[in-house]
Amino acid sequence: MMTLATVYTIYVGLASNGSTIAVPFNRTTLLDILNDRHSVGFTAIEGHGFYLGEQEPTMLILICHTDKDGPPDTFADYICETAKIIKEKLNQEAVWVTRKEEELVVI
Repeated sequence: MMTLATVYTIYVGLASNGSTIAVPFNRTTLLDILNDRHSVGFTAIEGHGFYLGEQEPTMLILICHTDKDGPPDTFADYICETAKIIKEKLNQEAVWVTRKEEELVVI
């Protein structure tokens, strides 16, 4: 059966102040924050992003929400709170959040 879902993507650079020295610590801290706040589940994809012309290790976090998970607006606020915590704890200039409506089939 198909249901409508909202998929949030959080884009997070892992370098701090232009330095990659903190990447392992930031990766662990990021996953700890996500495990604490989104223990039902999320997907973390590692890659390379570019910010202000510089390449840095990056993680994309995907979190899916359906109506059975509660009111969509409340969940959107919770995702933004998570992004703010990540920005502060990882000392990031910016953390991006996008959302998209998609059809979801759970098999």
